Amino acid sequence: MTEFRYALQKIVDLKGNEKTQAEWQLSKAIFRLREEQDSLSRLESEKQKWLNGICAGQSSTVSDLQAVQDYISHLERQILHKHLDVNAANQRVVSSQTLVSDKMKDEKAWSNARERAMQKFTERMLKLEQEAIDELAAMRHGPVISGKG
Repeated sequence: MTEFRYALQKIVDLKGNEKTQAEWQLSKAIFRLREEQDSLSRLESEKQKWLNGICAGQSSTVSDLQAVQDYISHLERQILHKHLDVNAANQRVVSSQTLVSDKMKDEKAWSNARERAMQKFTERMLKLEQEAIDELAAMRHGPVISGKG
């Protein structure tokens, strides 16, 4: 029996590689999102720490209170920018998920086409095998003569 060789196998392989690359991009986007979320969390904790310090009365002079308030304002600006970074990272995750989904569908379509071609090939080979077996059986037993007549 001859071996099945799919003429478009390189395309099937390419689609698989594209899907793998898209999955890597998604993984990187998720990692970056987590980094941004962690950074935001650290900034918010830092701000809360300084607010708690003010409430506890640790800063006694007006200049100390002003310096702490300036630093808290600075942290609030950083938090605002970090929220924008988190949103951008989240958008990259969403677009990467869409890309992976599209690549998976594309790869599946090409894999299905390959499977259909292999199924047709197998059916054709089985038919040829059966014809060869029938021909051998006919030659071995001679022509079939009908008993009617």
